[in-house]
Amino acid sequence: MNFLISSDRLPALEEDFARAAAVIRKAIIENRPVILRHHADCDGYCAAISLENSILPLVGEAHRLSTRRTYYRRIPMRTPFYSYEDAIKDICFIDSEKSWIKPPLVILADLSPSDDFIVEHLKLHSLNIVVIDHHEVPINSGALDASINPLNRGMDGSLTAGMLAFELAIQLNSEASRNFLLPAISGIADKSDCNELQNYIKLSGESAEQLGQEARCLDFLAYNTWQVDARAILERFFTDREYRARLLKILIPEIDARIREAISAELPRLSEEIFNKGTNHEFCLAILKGGLSQEYPPAGRIAGLLFEELKKKHSRAVLFLVLEDSLIIRSNIPEFNLNEMISELKNELKVIEGGGHPSAGTLRFAPHLSEQIIARCRQFLQEALR
Repeated sequence: MNFLISSDRLPALEEDFARAAAVIRKAIIENRPVILRHHADCDGYCAAISLENSILPLVGEAHRLSTRRTYYRRIPMRTPFYSYEDAIKDICFIDSEKSWIKPPLVILADLSPSDDFIVEHLKLHSLNIVVIDHHEVPINSGALDASINPLNRGMDGSLTAGMLAFELAIQLNSEASRNFLLPAISGIADKSDCNELQNYIKLSGESAEQLGQEARCLDFLAYNTWQVDARAILERFFTDREYRARLLKILIPEIDARIREAISAELPRLSEEIFNKGTNHEFCLAILKGGLSQEYPPAGRIAGLLFEELKKKHSRAVLFLVLEDSLIIRSNIPEFNLNEMISELKNELKVIEGGGHPSAGTLRFAPHLSEQIIARCRQFLQEALR
């Protein structure tokens, strides 16, 4: 198997790439519809566009163009995980189409199922499921039809979903376009730090600074287009350099203004508390409760912006951004592992979903559990950092 860049790590995933490509090809040959779900952020969109550029020609070969919508759908998702509600929608897809349509193949890019029983229910209805992700996942990956996740092979998460999907797309369809902007922007947006990203940046023909601005622009587009089919805009963004440059001139000032407004509005509302004061384990827990003052930046981005401000005052910090039915967490403390906490909470409460990286992620729960969840998270944090 030939990868598009020099890498010491991608060859270790060769078996996973081959398996995922085989499952997708077989599904198309078997006339299974393909449902591509992806996180509606920069990395998720980069991953999905790479896969879409590879899959659509294969679907077009297998079916008439007029029936393509029956056999392919791309669905952006605001949450970074695949919930039971999402699974039910995909299971019901079988009944919503013609009776002769076979159970679909579900591809998840930059997100994973939040629980094993979700996968079990999908398999009960004969759906196939392929996951391309770089987060810690709370499920048994062996139950999936295919999975590409560096963490399953003892690596870290610096190979982003956009990078993995880009390489998979070429393995799946060698005729697919090789637009190196996709993995490069993906890595920049997700703050990846790896040699592979440097290789993608070089091949993209643009500087890291320029790619960073384009990542911000794509993030803004992703936020505002996730409910519509923005294929034409996104295709032009990635293929037309002049269009990209003009769009950046239009959008970057607006993005900057909204970010300034968000920080100004939300930073004064942070409630800070110091734990283990005067010891080597001292840390600050900052909590922001209540509705946010504006739609963009989205809550996850605001959490990141506020956390950057928090780190200017405290070398060790944790941020809780509390919304009606979710808790967004950011941390820079190695001893605190978000996914371990989520695993414990699931064992205790059974009614929460979520996940992410060890230092950044989201919990989702019923609104009436909000105070109980916050109290338990505080307790876990204090116990972990004694």
